[in-house]
Amino acid sequence: MSTTCRSESMNAFFDKYVHSKTTLKQFVEQYENALRDKWEKESQADYESFNITIPRVFDYDIEQQFQAAYTNAKFRKVQEELRRKSYCYPTLLRIHGSVQMFTVSEDIRVGGGRTDITFCVWWDEMSCDFGCQCCLFEFKGIVCKHALAILTQKKVGTVPSKYVLERWWKDIKRRHTYIVMNADDLRTSPQAARFDRLNKLFSEIVKMGSESDDRCQLVMVGLHELRERIDKSVCDSNEPVDTLSMEKPFGTTVSGKCPELTLRCGGRGSP
Repeated sequence: MSTTCRSESMNAFFDKYVHSKTTLKQFVEQYENALRDKWEKESQADYESFNITIPRVFDYDIEQQFQAAYTNAKFRKVQEELRRKSYCYPTLLRIHGSVQMFTVSEDIRVGGGRTDITFCVWWDEMSCDFGCQCCLFEFKGIVCKHALAILTQKKVGTVPSKYVLERWWKDIKRRHTYIVMNADDLRTSPQAARFDRLNKLFSEIVKMGSESDDRCQLVMVGLHELRERIDKSVCDSNEPVDTLSMEKPFGTTVSGKCPELTLRCGGRGSP
């Protein structure tokens, strides 16, 4: 999603909560209400994704792959692209090694008539990587109809995992839902309270550990040991482990330098 689109989306989201004459006190209260409403809608969508299965439109294995992984809302968008691929007509342009270049002519309606728009699509037969000139995947994280026309023509069963974005998974744990809000009794669960206490403590540890390489290494070793003890405790108690919601173990470099940390905001959004 582009910066302009993201800004317009956020403005539209807050329009029904605030206006030009909203006071600071009212803004804080309405901000809490907006977050609560957003959380309730996401919770309802998650429930439906877990308990309601949208039937497939086609018998493609690719559609089944996205049906099993994605939330209902995002799976519907994939299905729309699959439907629209019926209006796409690929033509092989050239072959360079394992990479094949195609032109895909899309038949679209303009006003009272129809016209063709051509896009370039490439597909690597060895790695099954692909890309399209329309950049729908790069902007919105959904595989486009032009690429799907090539993949189904080549009888590709499944796409590489990097094209099935984690942010759209139906079974991912979204950490922003653990954050406690003052005006939201629904969110003051024991799990949210524990998350808040741990988050404060780890924030202090991260701050101290980032001051030097030696402290960073000490924190990394301690976290490794703590992770092993927690894993052993979970196994001993026969509790199920949600591997999708757990981050990969912390890594260290050969020189003992503190590895770079990338902070991301969890949630459903654009790539």
